Amino acid sequence: MIKKIKNILIIVLSFIIFTILNNGNLCYFKATIGFPCPGCGLTRSYLCLFKGDLKGAFYYHPLFLLPLIVFMVFFLYYQPFIEIKIVKKLYNSKVFWICILIPLAILYVIRLILFFPNVEPMNYNENNILLNTFKHIFNLIKRK
Repeated sequence: MIKKIKNILIIVLSFIIFTILNNGNLCYFKATIGFPCPGCGLTRSYLCLFKGDLKGAFYYHPLFLLPLIVFMVFFLYYQPFIEIKIVKKLYNSKVFWICILIPLAILYVIRLILFFPNVEPMNYNENNILLNTFKHIFNLIKRK
């Protein structure tokens, strides 16, 4: 139990440090390579949902309910005292996971085509780690 708590604390602290170092950018993918990830907009979507703004939640990520479904399947599957047959079937079903991943992939491509690189949350992060690293290496080579 203590090992699990320790691992959770390490993950949370590393996430906080990463976020602080990347000017508040929560998305590891976008902060690293500059491109939005398939889940970009989910945090803002949930913030809108918690405020009761369903239209805003849908705007930031139309599939905002998928992570909740996946979380519930994981949560219920790993409960030692609860055994729900349909959850076990879903968790072990390739069809279920394909039905989760395909709409997410299709939506990602559509959002990239329609909104990239200028519309939030599908905008390009020009201050990404990869680009800055290449710029730094190029400047070091250029000085020599």
